[in-house]
Amino acid sequence: MSAAGTAFCDRPDPDRTGPIAILGDLQRTSLFERVVLRREQNDRARARLIDAVVSTSPRAVVLLGDLVCFGFRAWEWMPVDRLLQPLRQRETPVLPILGNHDTWAWATRGLRHHRRRFPRFAAGTWYTERFDSLRLIFLDSNRHRLGAAHWRAQCAWYETTLQSAEEEESVRGVVVLTHHPPFTNAQSVGESEHVQQAFLPGFLAHEKTLALISGHVHSYEHFIERGKHCIVQGAGGGPRVRLVEGASRRHLDQYEGPSPRPFCFSLLTETSTGARLEVRGFEEVEKPLRTLDVLELS
Repeated sequence: MSAAGTAFCDRPDPDRTGPIAILGDLQRTSLFERVVLRREQNDRARARLIDAVVSTSPRAVVLLGDLVCFGFRAWEWMPVDRLLQPLRQRETPVLPILGNHDTWAWATRGLRHHRRRFPRFAAGTWYTERFDSLRLIFLDSNRHRLGAAHWRAQCAWYETTLQSAEEEESVRGVVVLTHHPPFTNAQSVGESEHVQQAFLPGFLAHEKTLALISGHVHSYEHFIERGKHCIVQGAGGGPRVRLVEGASRRHLDQYEGPSPRPFCFSLLTETSTGARLEVRGFEEVEKPLRTLDVLELS
């Protein structure tokens, strides 16, 4: 039977070891973006990133949303099925969050295609997973699609989950995952005020929170807010964006380098003091894979 449209493993195995791989925005570039806006199509880079992720033998792979450009179109999910087939074959758990493009234009159809591949979304689009002493919180930052009632329910659940992790002695660190970032210096994409208002205060207030990692902006950025790491990890193959640089930038970026930033993914591992996040990537497909950044999260 064809693997197209069949479910990925999305329940972590507690006996499985290895790093947790994180990458965002695998979407292909639309025809309009390619022809009119002259944006890049990165099929080879996307495939190389997945090969690099598979080579690390991850215990799980986190996808930060926007797997496709128009989620309601069934045919747009077929390249994703082929791209992620190595993870399905190895029964590697794939843990997604929803991006805005995954349900673009026709949310009901987009969710149907998503749930066919990730059945856990049938119970809701926000959840939490435990990996040894680390707790990961997966949030749905698509406020308008959720509607006011579901948005309030998620926010209440988020605060309860943060407090529960704070009180649980065996949890040493918490990582929060959203699609939309609270901060960015992108020229074409603004930062998400609803994430700043709903998710950032709890993240900053709790002692055990280590990092807030987002996608949406097709770049890599690293900000520190009140001693906490806010990371944009959206350079997974979507058309990369330019960043505002120099004196005009809105926020101090801890990562040096011009834009567009390298294609990249990150590896999250537990340490004795919290966690370590290693960012790996390449500027062009022909160039070697290298470590771009290392963050000690404690």
